[in-house]
Amino acid sequence: MTEGLLRVAGMATTLGALIFACASLLPLGCATPPSGADRTPTIVSPIGVGATSVATDPAGSCHAAFGRLVSGLRSPLVIDLYATRGVPGVESMIEALRDRLLDPARASGGKLRLVVHDTRSSDEAKEARKAGCAESNIDGARAGSGFLCLAFGHEGERVVVPLLAPSAAQGVDFLMAQKIHALRAKVEGDVTRFGFITNKEEIALSEANLVAAGPGSRGPDVRGILRESAPYHALVGVDLRGGEAPIDETLAGIIITQPGVDYTEKELRRIDEFLLRGHKALAVFSGAANVAASDTTMTARLDTHGLERLLLGYGIEMKPDVVLDWARSIQIPVATASGTTLWFRAPAIVQAEHLPELGAPEQTLDSTSPIFFGLDDVAFPFPSTLVAHPERQPRAKVQVVARSTPRTTIETADPVSLKISSDWRANGAFGQRALAISVEGVLESAFPNGSSPPAVSQAESRVLVIAASQFLANPFARAGNPPPNTSAPGDEDLQMLADAYAKKYLAPTIGALMNTLDWMTAERGLLACSTLMLPGVADGSEAARGGGEVLPPPTPSVIESPPPPANASGAPARLLLGAKHLVVMYRGSVRATPGITRTRAEAEARAKEALREYRGGKAFEDIAARYSDEPGAAARGGNLGEFPLGAMVPEFEKALLELPVGELSQVVETRFGFHLILRTR
Repeated sequence: MTEGLLRVAGMATTLGALIFACASLLPLGCATPPSGADRTPTIVSPIGVGATSVATDPAGSCHAAFGRLVSGLRSPLVIDLYATRGVPGVESMIEALRDRLLDPARASGGKLRLVVHDTRSSDEAKEARKAGCAESNIDGARAGSGFLCLAFGHEGERVVVPLLAPSAAQGVDFLMAQKIHALRAKVEGDVTRFGFITNKEEIALSEANLVAAGPGSRGPDVRGILRESAPYHALVGVDLRGGEAPIDETLAGIIITQPGVDYTEKELRRIDEFLLRGHKALAVFSGAANVAASDTTMTARLDTHGLERLLLGYGIEMKPDVVLDWARSIQIPVATASGTTLWFRAPAIVQAEHLPELGAPEQTLDSTSPIFFGLDDVAFPFPSTLVAHPERQPRAKVQVVARSTPRTTIETADPVSLKISSDWRANGAFGQRALAISVEGVLESAFPNGSSPPAVSQAESRVLVIAASQFLANPFARAGNPPPNTSAPGDEDLQMLADAYAKKYLAPTIGALMNTLDWMTAERGLLACSTLMLPGVADGSEAARGGGEVLPPPTPSVIESPPPPANASGAPARLLLGAKHLVVMYRGSVRATPGITRTRAEAEARAKEALREYRGGKAFEDIAARYSDEPGAAARGGNLGEFPLGAMVPEFEKALLELPVGELSQVVETRFGFHLILRTR
């Protein structure tokens, strides 16, 4: 691969860019400011006086908790909403914010005020830019740009959300809670302390493993990023010392990263003791795959280091395997000398993506959960299978929040190389695997005492397991960077992949960690705020509560699907396909840019027009260059090269498999738009 990989221009990832990306987790909107406006801002102060609102669960509990959060401030809080009025979606957002803040304002004792600025006024638009708001096309049906931005002010400090989507109203409660926490930390020193386990030869949060680095240089680390972007959280090291001393009860939670040595039973019992105090949390970012730093072979030894004993007691079984996803592993773009882009896949690094059309049992990423709130896709490097056992925690909710796709196999050979390779083959039965599970409620001890009733937590506690051993690292940087304090160069190929991985996947990783810390500390009412993004929940609709499944006992760990065709040796064959395509996108389709404003019907008509031109004798490459909205399509003539079975979305793959080589499809619709597909292999 050494000569096949070339430097990727513009792939450098900076700490500041990561922090900005993590602070902007809600989707961006689109549109145009109408002409003419009143220059006077609308002021609602105090917004709770004389108003009424619905206080049903979970909305009621969210609003009450939010009010308690604000009432704890020592002086008033002002929320400035900079909005381009007159756009239907924007007006809906303003009404949603007013409704969300009525009860919290009443509970806050007058400490909360909302100011709405109409940015159709040039003066207000200037103030919006000064506040740090970003202009965007907030209504794709219009031309031009506008503002939809929140700024939180408290005792001279400000926290800004530069872009909101009009459709993001139902998730704004959780977002506001996060920002107010940040302000309290800045102004009042309101900091929550977490302990992270040390002296276990673990992947440390202070390890500089996020970006490629040369000899003697050091890049950013997770602990430093959190210090900058989440000042209301403090991380302190906790040495269990063989279990000889209890864990500091003033800590809100404990974080475990991938260990390199075993946990003793006394140490595990100290963690259990900590959780049984109530209002405590445990987050485990660990699996079975152990890959040493600076190991360019990326060879894993399979060992759960005793954590499986603790986790099984909480209803989470961790298997000693590595999950290989043949449909949704990560895709890394690398530029070639000819100017085209090659996409490298790594089946041992699973990309879980939230797909709105999928229900809870099949959904690979539950972005309605507080852990992955607002995230479209997240990478899981070197994951292991988790199995939920809710019968072990009858007083708690056990919930799968991330899964592989059904086209997944497992590797149990020890050791096993996890490096990108053309030799990867799918072996064994295909089936969907759980990768992340949360448990929340009154917990029974993970170490029950025989026939006597089990000890239970004094109040609700929480456990999260993300079974990906390098979830909080960049696996290519960690393997490709040289060892510290040496003059040896790093591995050039791995560091190139590390640059691409950092740009594409690190911001969601940091976002998931920040969400996890908030989840570990938030009172139950504030956690309910995140569920309001589910349609119908605010009005108490039971049907809307299914974004993340609550597993009834017993639940199988693997959903079996038919194995792939076998070759002469009996092993599953690796079927390679090849195609050229064009895609016509429309406003609202996946990955459509703000500049694409055509409707779905217009996009379909344009794709049919391209089909007529092909049947009229025009070259496919010329048609793709003219009609396709895919970046780089003109330079490649729409060529996708070769790819394995399962790499494309189902609608695309089904149409492709029905074609003889050299034939063009009819118009095919996927979530990305309308395609024409020409089979080349």
